[in-house]
Amino acid sequence: MRTDAPRNYVMRCSDLTGELRLSFSHAAVDAYLRMAAYFEHIADGVHRRGWSYGFNAIITRTGETLYRADASRAGYRVIARAESLASAFLELERDIDAIEWEKAQTP
Repeated sequence: MRTDAPRNYVMRCSDLTGELRLSFSHAAVDAYLRMAAYFEHIADGVHRRGWSYGFNAIITRTGETLYRADASRAGYRVIARAESLASAFLELERDIDAIEWEKAQTP
């Protein structure tokens, strides 16, 4: 059980227009770590199936964070975009399943 006061974690990003300061509560960091474990589980499955993958986060001009996950194998490339990293990997996994199903159906 935590006895200390909740801390805020601060991330600073700078670009040509100045500095953006984002503050995260301890609960938000815990939620992110749980989500990270979930997307890592999906990413491990994608890798075990022979796909190379990568991901990144983009902060838009309006302050939204968008995530992109991509995978490639044997001439195929899949790109998924979503508002959460776990959702991006779920989309990626769904698209990979569709590609592999189509390949299995062709004689």
